[in-house]
Amino acid sequence: PAANPLTYVEDDQTRNALTVPVSIDTRASLLDAEELITGDRYVFIRDAYLQRRDYLIHDGRVQDSFGDSLDGEDF
Repeated sequence: PAANPLTYVEDDQTRNALTVPVSIDTRASLLDAEELITGDRYVFIRDAYLQRRDYLIHDGRVQDSFGDSLDGEDF
């Protein structure tokens, strides 16, 4: 966050006023991705979260559903 100039704005109201449009724009850009959700919404989002977490924990080395790792290495 040191590269974000908003971190240096000390007045809370000003910082919030400048942050809200960024948040709205981010949310609007994610609306298209929401159409990709199929089936049970909760299960889809939960599984996506768990897959991303597993990916981060194992430094990008993931296993597919057949037990072979995608990069040729096993855990």
